[in-house]
Amino acid sequence: MATPFVRRKSIKELGIGHLSEIFSLLVKHGFPFVDYDDLGLQLGLSRSTLDIITHQNSGNVDSCVIECLKAWLQGDPEPTFDVLIQALREMEENTVADGIEKEILYIDTLYTPVQSYLYFAQVVYETQRPGREWLMRVIFGKDLDLLAMHINKFKKVDEESIEISFQFKDNDDGFIELCFNDEHCPKGWSVRPHQPPLKVSRSAIDKYGSMSPPRFPQCLITITATSGEDAAQELIYPVTMRGVKSDTEKIFITLTKGTIKQSHKSSAKLSIPKGKIEKWLEEGEVELKVTRINMHGPPRAGKTCSQRLLLNEPPPPFYQLTGSTPVVCPAVQATRISIDDKNKKWKRVEIDDLLSQLASTEVDEVPMPQKDIFACLDVPSLEKTPAKNKQTINKLTEKKPTNIKLTKKPMVVEVFKKILGASEAGKSRKLSTNWVYFIDSGGQPAYRELLPLFTRAAALNIITIDLTKPLDEKCEFQYCIGQHTSAIKTNLKYSNLDIIQSTISSEAMFSPIKFPYVSQNPDHPHYLILGTRKELVTEENLKAMNEMLIEYKANKKVIKHNERQDSIIFPVNTMLPGGSKEREEASMKICTEISNARVAMTIKLPIRLFPFEISLQIEAKKMNRSFLTKEEVIEIGKQLRLDKESDINDALQYLHNVTIILYYHDVLPNLIFVDPKPILDVLSHLIAITYVNHTDLHLIADPPPSSKERDCLIKLGLFKEELLAIIGKEIFNNDFRPSDMIRLLNYLHIIAKAENREEGDYFFPCALQSYDKLKDPPTEIQPLIIAWEIDNSGTTNLAIPQGLFPLTIVHLLKQKGDIGFTPVSKEYYRCHDAMSLHVYIEGEKYTIDIINLYTHIEIHLDDCKRFCPQIRRFVTKAITKSRIELRVGKNFIFAFKCHINEQCYCIVQEDKFSTRCTYCRSRFNILQKDDSYRCWFSDFQFSSLG
Repeated sequence: MATPFVRRKSIKELGIGHLSEIFSLLVKHGFPFVDYDDLGLQLGLSRSTLDIITHQNSGNVDSCVIECLKAWLQGDPEPTFDVLIQALREMEENTVADGIEKEILYIDTLYTPVQSYLYFAQVVYETQRPGREWLMRVIFGKDLDLLAMHINKFKKVDEESIEISFQFKDNDDGFIELCFNDEHCPKGWSVRPHQPPLKVSRSAIDKYGSMSPPRFPQCLITITATSGEDAAQELIYPVTMRGVKSDTEKIFITLTKGTIKQSHKSSAKLSIPKGKIEKWLEEGEVELKVTRINMHGPPRAGKTCSQRLLLNEPPPPFYQLTGSTPVVCPAVQATRISIDDKNKKWKRVEIDDLLSQLASTEVDEVPMPQKDIFACLDVPSLEKTPAKNKQTINKLTEKKPTNIKLTKKPMVVEVFKKILGASEAGKSRKLSTNWVYFIDSGGQPAYRELLPLFTRAAALNIITIDLTKPLDEKCEFQYCIGQHTSAIKTNLKYSNLDIIQSTISSEAMFSPIKFPYVSQNPDHPHYLILGTRKELVTEENLKAMNEMLIEYKANKKVIKHNERQDSIIFPVNTMLPGGSKEREEASMKICTEISNARVAMTIKLPIRLFPFEISLQIEAKKMNRSFLTKEEVIEIGKQLRLDKESDINDALQYLHNVTIILYYHDVLPNLIFVDPKPILDVLSHLIAITYVNHTDLHLIADPPPSSKERDCLIKLGLFKEELLAIIGKEIFNNDFRPSDMIRLLNYLHIIAKAENREEGDYFFPCALQSYDKLKDPPTEIQPLIIAWEIDNSGTTNLAIPQGLFPLTIVHLLKQKGDIGFTPVSKEYYRCHDAMSLHVYIEGEKYTIDIINLYTHIEIHLDDCKRFCPQIRRFVTKAITKSRIELRVGKNFIFAFKCHINEQCYCIVQEDKFSTRCTYCRSRFNILQKDDSYRCWFSDFQFSSLG
């Protein structure tokens, strides 16, 4: 029974600003929202107040809970967590009360206002009159995520917003003031602040941000351009910030006037220095050190928070921490990060920031040839402004940039406009040559088997574990769709220890990728075990966890926290206040350890690949698509001196291997997935159909699949193309159709066309349920084990790479005429981790069971010993193909369970005539003494005897 309520010293009073934290705690610890009425009564609300809440929110329980909490926080003279916990215990919700009480005992940030010193401003422009008048908004907030959500509400924002972080010089009564100087305003332009002085206090930002919903103070500026012979075409106007400390000293307003002839659509004149880019594109090269990091870990382990700690970014709002990466979000997220080698700091690099860094290479490092820039860009739609006489031409050649009118602005021109704009505004920065590509898988279990087909082996694998959970406690997996969660009934239950062992073993098998431009690659991957929620565990518990991982002490691939103290786990508090010295120090400490591990690969990269990648991203975003056609990519490449198709293919192969841009030339040669979202969303939704509650199916597919379609997917693993069309109707179009998706999945061997079924049935093993209980293994023919042997400092373990099992099943089913489905009954397996298949040999039908035990695969056969070698060859062929597709370097081994020691395996030697044990001292050769083992290799035995 849960602990009864005990009165203790009252926690500091709560306020309306704690609403989201309280709501999140109730969600996290499983409070039944349908009981909001009882909760309200226990918190002291009147019956009439509750009736009004129910009526106004039409019985929506989420909204009713929020309004109940709001009424309590605003009406109770002393609202505290003690009062809430006591109310929950009065309702006999002791488990919820215990969970909340345990957290608030440790997490001071939940009930004591945290002194967070970092604030944010975002600058956005709205066009009032095309090419003539703009409204500039500078919006302030304390929570970057909420501020970004607020920015998205503006429908007329023209460019990506500029983000600025700052601290107030006076922490108690600070302010930020935007200062303007008309002397910087060129002729033909005016910059008019609304209600000067433009000054916002810290207290105002705090007060606005604590409102429900939060609000954001802003400063408004109107910028106007007028016509005239002497009027400047471009505005570059510095706005100084007073009262704050920031890396950004000034905000530069950079705008270009539209031509007078244009009436309804702005056609900007682009002022670009002459001929500076041809040599830059053809000869520019930069040597980069690139570290590819994959983040592993179960849902809710704190992967997203850990990444923000590494970047020294503020933790996310508490209400965003209650669930794992939702299924409706991209499962894989890639972040480009630059490393400050001197200070060991990491920083997220957005497109605009990369453009400003490219500006430094273009301006500072490349000599200026005497050719017109657009002569080298191969842009057919550019019209040079006619010159009046030869003298004018000479004048332009000597002193001024060429003015060019764009009748149709290509994407590359837009990219170079931004690069040169950053240069002219004085915002260029030195190009960082130390980069990180950070891949966060989201942690959902279905992707453990699928992601190796879409992501590449990483130089560093960060394994995130929740320190509040014992290492051997199994994680419960759920699919999260908004506030809706559905439990996944699966035997694929990993503990923190299982995930650590699986990741280290599996990743060690993958071969380093060879691709263009790489001059040096790390010899092997490294691993770092990051333990989150350090603030909730004792030193004794942490020490005990490290002792359980002592086997990795001698593993040089595992980065240790403190080798002298046998500390493997890096414990962190990912919720340290944003802007605090403690958070900055914690971030630098981990980043330093990663840098010291020297896991970066060296790439000598043509600099044109930077604008190439950026152009692809901007073009896809502009077209509101996640992919581009090959024709569109070739056109962009030509403008960047990627003239040959082989140059384009090399560039795409580099992006495919280093970033998450995907290009499958052999099967979909006309499609380049700038973002893998369309593929992974369809797969995740297809799997989710088998788990979510029937009432929530409309969240995945609209209209929802029929009961027959769902049963067919759950019980048989079969679906039709029409179901994909419904799931992905928002992403499919004339260029990317459901049939293309089927071709890709078939090419990757994620699905197989079902034989002897209705036309159009496809088999997707990952959609099947997990087995409930395994049958006793046969004794007449001993189960054959297939695995990889992992040597860990003298200790031998068996492991299989992630993704191997479903690939193997699909490859077996594609051996047409030899392998087929078994009936659906209790006698056979049809699960995502165990499969029964018919094998046809010499006109007879035999049944094999293939079982995924996660450290190895077992093959069971009940009878007919003489065909064991042929069945072994069928399975070996499928596993070999799967190994190659997963890019697993080492070959697998055969083994049997040792009949003497349960922890030991008898590994079959290369001669297939003898065995050796992994643990025990037994010299008993089972292949010579026992026919129930020897039958699997009788072909070798007979040839040896002959």
